[in-house]
Amino acid sequence: MLLELLLPLLFIGAFGAITWSFSVTRQRERMLALLNPGSTVVGQRTVTYPRRFRWVCAVLSVLAYGGTKLSFGWSEAYSGAAAMLMLSLAAVGEELIAEARIGRMEQQLLDAIDIMVSTLRAGGSLPAALEAVRDEVGDPFQAEVNQIVGRIRVGEDPSDVIRWLGNRVPLESMRLFTHTLLVHWSAGGSLAGTLLLVGRTIRDRIEVSRRIRAQAVESQVSVVAVMGISYITGGLMYYSNPNALREFLQSTVGTAITVGAVGLQAVGIYWIWRMSQVRF
Repeated sequence: MLLELLLPLLFIGAFGAITWSFSVTRQRERMLALLNPGSTVVGQRTVTYPRRFRWVCAVLSVLAYGGTKLSFGWSEAYSGAAAMLMLSLAAVGEELIAEARIGRMEQQLLDAIDIMVSTLRAGGSLPAALEAVRDEVGDPFQAEVNQIVGRIRVGEDPSDVIRWLGNRVPLESMRLFTHTLLVHWSAGGSLAGTLLLVGRTIRDRIEVSRRIRAQAVESQVSVVAVMGISYITGGLMYYSNPNALREFLQSTVGTAITVGAVGLQAVGIYWIWRMSQVRF
């Protein structure tokens, strides 16, 4: 009876914590869109970069529950624990993929700034510098520059197009870059020197971010090590005395302890991950 009450509460708590985290991120994106009047294009909502696939986490969690229950014949308790663990791992994996794409975009932004500074110092105009960036920089930044150059060529206001880029890629480094271009288009002046300072600032931010991630690796590795030790210990116990371990897992107390441990691992994985993500 206690297990039947504990398992749903534990699953709901873990799912609620991850959903709350996603909701906070979504609300932050909406507030940033409201603060920027150029967040819509032709009456449609601008799709931001990188695209997030948080719904995949829920799908994988459901597949883990159904797969363990139907394929391996696990009980509802163990299938629910597997679903919780899969939900946490999928959420962390989705965050890792998004961070990797963001890092690629920021690195290409630095390359684009270097190309623009060289073109402007050689006497080229800002549209010519953007075209040079389009020809030299690869995806994903090349796709964004292609849209900028094309929309400026068809007669759209350059300020609106640059503002759209800042909303399309809502990164701090991209906002600094687009704000510099907007100031230049409205006030004029030398852009090469300003972009050089912007590039140096973005490079420093990336370096600090890499150092922070390097410091956070220790805590993340410790979590993986603790989880690995627990599963290795369980495997050794099963190898040495499988009947005793099987009886323990099938008992009410053993099921409650095992499911509770896996549930705490699922919550701890995502919790440690979120704590190690320092925003600055």
